[in-house]
Amino acid sequence: MSSFRPDWSACSPRKNRGLCKLWKKFRSLQLRCLAQGVNYLWKPQRGQGLERGITINFNLKNIMKTELKINDPAKARAYFEDKLAFTTGPVELDRMIHEGAGINVVDVRAAEDYAKGHIPGAVNLPQDRWDTLEGLQREKINVLYCYTQTCHLAANAAFRFADKGYPVMEMDGGFEAWKEADLDIEREAVNRLKKTTSRFLHRH
Repeated sequence: MSSFRPDWSACSPRKNRGLCKLWKKFRSLQLRCLAQGVNYLWKPQRGQGLERGITINFNLKNIMKTELKINDPAKARAYFEDKLAFTTGPVELDRMIHEGAGINVVDVRAAEDYAKGHIPGAVNLPQDRWDTLEGLQREKINVLYCYTQTCHLAANAAFRFADKGYPVMEMDGGFEAWKEADLDIEREAVNRLKKTTSRFLHRH
């Protein structure tokens, strides 16, 4: 697969602000192409106009078009049955917290990000401490979350913890989705597992 070496000299905001915006957008699309195994290389040179970028945008959309197929209803049922059983959303999780459901919310982000703000009542178990299983509970469903929809930390943690016999679910969208839903956020200076009391709630 071709390597990608961008020429940022063509994208200086002082020289061509419009081309710079297009370049950043296409950089994201190019990475998605590579992830799908599509060979793609664009190296903008000085003097290229926006028409070039618009043409590339159109071609990328064609390359990344998903072929629509009629799926197997039985497989679809099994897939969504599993999805409902092992994932939840921010609003639903907030409802479960307020109803006192049998859940244990686990934030698997880095400790410094947890301290800046997290879901109320969540314990912090960052990746470098997963082997300790600290804060997990066997008698409750451990609802895990990480940063964003594209972050796979929570999914990886769920796999690891389930392998150790802990019941798990993942909150879709990560902490970013929780904030976007304008739900309560708790802040504290140190991990609650270290028994600090300096925390407070606020609306995002």
